[in-house]
Amino acid sequence: MIVVDCTVLGDFWAGEPSVRLAAHRLLAKDDEWISVGLWRFEIGNVFLKYVRAGRLAEVEMQQALLESRRLISETVEEIDFEAVWLIAIEKKLSYYDAAYVWLAKSRNLPLYTRDSRILRECREVAVAMPNEI
Repeated sequence: MIVVDCTVLGDFWAGEPSVRLAAHRLLAKDDEWISVGLWRFEIGNVFLKYVRAGRLAEVEMQQALLESRRLISETVEEIDFEAVWLIAIEKKLSYYDAAYVWLAKSRNLPLYTRDSRILRECREVAVAMPNEI
């Protein structure tokens, strides 16, 4: 079981070929992906940006939104707001990013991401999405 953020989900559907392949291999390696509930909003926004930039057709975006629900084995809705706040302050992260870090820490799981700030500030849980797995 691993925690993933929206950089991984975005890569799975519309990343550059090498990172897209890495995301697919990550799923083959460990298919129990968990995330915090806000992933739904973040991935919707990522897909919207891809559509507006011409990287993803609207029909593909809608399909990817539906399919993304199957990729996430568990969506954690209840978070410890104070713990997330403290992580955000200490690590200088957005509250959103701190929620992913909190989940990884609270479950003692790795957090796969391509977010450079999370990777730099949260080495205790953050794992870089490699170009290939």
